Amino acid sequence: MNIKISTNLNLSLLSSVERKLVKKRIKELETCSVLGEIKYGRPHPLRGNKTGMYGLRIGKYSRLLLLPFEYDMAETNDKKEWHHCITGVTIYYSPNHYKTYY
Repeated sequence: MNIKISTNLNLSLLSSVERKLVKKRIKELETCSVLGEIKYGRPHPLRGNKTGMYGLRIGKYSRLLLLPFEYDMAETNDKKEWHHCITGVTIYYSPNHYKTYY
């Protein structure tokens, strides 16, 4: 799968543990051909003001935000591939209190 990292994403704002987990998830994403092949992280569509994006669990309280940016129509075997852009990281401190780093 083709992964593009947003130029606005600043990983230096994250803790060192979260930074390592983000890099690990990015490597996993690059080895998969479709989002459903990811073993860990449970990719899921987001709602509300993040409709159209996907969340991928990084740790217990953090998610990687993915935005599909291109649909590859040339795929064979009826498996059409989305290419994703990593737009941010959301860290949940409690159910109603979170911070998103773009």
